[in-house]
Amino acid sequence: MFATAHTGVTWFLGTLEGSPGGQALRARMRYTRTWSRDRAAWKIIAARATFVTE
Repeated sequence: MFATAHTGVTWFLGTLEGSPGGQALRARMRYTRTWSRDRAAWKIIAARATFVTE
């Protein structure tokens, strides 16, 4: 990691809907991503996703 590196965290909580392969899908989910930035770009260094039961 460079001395000028930065980190950040993003998260999402919501409902996803779609029809992959023609099958209806509706799911509530949450995900978190941890990011690190070097001199070139932001990169995901850790991620977690889970389905949330109602």
